[in-house]
Amino acid sequence: MKFRIKSYKPFRTSKFGMPLDKCADGVATSDDFRWLAVADGVTKSYIPQGISVPLVEQYVSANYHAGELFERDNAVPLMVKVISLWEEICKNIEDSADERGKYNLNKAKMRHNFGASTFAGLHIGEESISYDILGDSCVFLIPDSEELPPQILTSMPSFVEID
Repeated sequence: MKFRIKSYKPFRTSKFGMPLDKCADGVATSDDFRWLAVADGVTKSYIPQGISVPLVEQYVSANYHAGELFERDNAVPLMVKVISLWEEICKNIEDSADERGKYNLNKAKMRHNFGASTFAGLHIGEESISYDILGDSCVFLIPDSEELPPQILTSMPSFVEID
């Protein structure tokens, strides 16, 4: 079966009452729409968009093995790169802040000295689809054919058995 993207509808939104430029989400696609990724920066972390944006950009632009992204061979170089980019983004934000901003950033850094993000990435091959998910992100696949049911790709178990 051949796969292709008929429509792709990502969206970014900030927390209630916050301007969109404070949004900590990342969304990216490769030029051929074969690699797609979304990430939701964790609010209670330091400069979360500094993790979510580089994570999705690296996922769609780099040559990581599809479906096995977070296996050790791929995870280490990816995380090293993303952390390096996060540190650079944090430094740029800290260096450009005024005195009040520096004070607020310092307090935030003392509370949360790490960046964090959930993540969902999708690779659409010629005849297969693979995905990588971290945290509570998910991907909805809605086929344009009634022969195939819609699917939700998630890191959560599809059922929970209670004894």
